Amino acid sequence: MIEVNLVEKKQTNASPYILVGFFVFSALLIGLSFFLYQNFLEGKQESLMKVYAENNIHLNEIRQESQVIQQVNVIERDIEHLQSIIFPSSHVLQQTNATLPEQSTIQHYTFTITDGLRVKLRAESIEETSQFVQSMRSFSFVEQAELVELEQTGDQYVAEFTFAVNKDSLLEEAD
Repeated sequence: MIEVNLVEKKQTNASPYILVGFFVFSALLIGLSFFLYQNFLEGKQESLMKVYAENNIHLNEIRQESQVIQQVNVIERDIEHLQSIIFPSSHVLQQTNATLPEQSTIQHYTFTITDGLRVKLRAESIEETSQFVQSMRSFSFVEQAELVELEQTGDQYVAEFTFAVNKDSLLEEAD
C-alpha cells in the first residue's frame, strides 16, 4: 500500500532558535570575558598594592635617613660652634693657682668669658695680694685687673679682684 499524505507537512523555521542560541552563547561569552577580565584586574590591583606598600616602606626609610643626616649636620654645626666658644677654664684655674703666694688661699673663684675672672683671695699680707695681682697681669690673656674689695680680718687680708680676659690670647696660650 501506498500512503499518500494529503496534509501538507509544515516546515519549521529554525532561524529563531539559532538566533536565540547565538544571543545566549554571546551573552555567556561576554560574561565569561568580563569575569576573566575582572579577575585579571583584581590580580593586577593586588600586585600594585604590594608594590605600593614596598615603596612606602622604602620611602619611610629614605625619610628617616634624611632626618638622621639632617640631625647629624645640625650636631656637627653645634659641635663646631661649641668648639669655637669653649674656653679652657681649667687652664685659667691652673695658672691662677700657680700664681698664689705660699700662705694664700682662694676663697672664691668664678670664670666666664663675658665677665672675666673673679677671685677672692685670703692672704697674710697686702704684699702677697699685690704679688698675686702682678703675677696674674704677667699672663697674656689678662688685660686688666681691678680691686673690688679689700678687707682686713684679724691678721689676714681678704681681697677680691676681677680680671678682664682676652679670649683670643687665652685660646692661644692654652693651646
